[in-house]
Amino acid sequence: MSKITEIKKQYPELNISIIDLFSKFDGTKTNKYLPLLCKLFSYRFQPKKMWGENDSITEMNHIKDRLINDYGFNTEGMSDNEMYSYYVFMDHFNTDDVRDIISFRKFNERGLISNNDVTTYQTFEEVRTSVGLAALKDDEKIMKSQVVKEYEDDVWLSLRPLTFGSSSKYGAGTKWCTTYQNDKQYFERYWRRGILVYFINKITGLKFAVFKSLDNEKELSFWNAADSRVDFLELDIDDYMISIVKNILKSNKTNKDLCSVRIQIQVEIECNRSMSKSLTRERIEMPLQPMEEEIPQIDFQMEERTFESRVIQLRPRVREIDYEENFPE
Repeated sequence: MSKITEIKKQYPELNISIIDLFSKFDGTKTNKYLPLLCKLFSYRFQPKKMWGENDSITEMNHIKDRLINDYGFNTEGMSDNEMYSYYVFMDHFNTDDVRDIISFRKFNERGLISNNDVTTYQTFEEVRTSVGLAALKDDEKIMKSQVVKEYEDDVWLSLRPLTFGSSSKYGAGTKWCTTYQNDKQYFERYWRRGILVYFINKITGLKFAVFKSLDNEKELSFWNAADSRVDFLELDIDDYMISIVKNILKSNKTNKDLCSVRIQIQVEIECNRSMSKSLTRERIEMPLQPMEEEIPQIDFQMEERTFESRVIQLRPRVREIDYEENFPE
């Protein structure tokens, strides 16, 4: 029995075809209406018939670009029909999940995944954790000039990404908007406006990000790996990290301020180019949406305090962030 035959038997819920689905829709014992259904719907899987000869070239180039850059597909030898079918199919899946699988595959083939027994993984969260830890081993020397390392010990690493490349590397396995390959302008906004710091547990793979604005819009926010804004007390970190976070946020320099002129120009060109591509893509696919959700403004003061030593536990609820609550006594 071939491996693919064995897998089809193991996962019958995935072993389906469009014609099989149409036959269920037909409703007759003889599949009387199946030929008609196939004839009526087949044009939706034939780009040239659906868009016309000229427009199909533009649309297929866009689809091919998405399959290669967003999903990591090798489109060599694929027909337009196959590429379009893959594109429609993949559009129903979370893009971040697909990217995590692609990163996992690449890291594992290079021997950077500690647990390389792929049959033991049960959830996307487990895959993301392995991807995040593998990213720390990848091209560390190259990235050294693209980050400012704020703190490191045997457990925790905290750093400020200075380029999109370093943001993508150290944010691997997260859903942070500052790691979006096709929307790099998100990174540029945080990089330009204030202090953007990534915290990584080198043992468990846990990651969280902190942003403090230094412009007119006072903001202080904490983000878990799922890109959900959370209260500081909900982060599963060691007590001693509280003072470290406080000290980092005392800086009066944005991530951009810490860059050389060469890197500043590089980031601005790269991210502005990404913005142009993103706007073009959105015009094709959907009406333009706000580039970024508005983050509520909060007031805070950076003042020295003493802290009780205690274990911070995860809490199931999210409170409105207030700086006085973020760093409790």
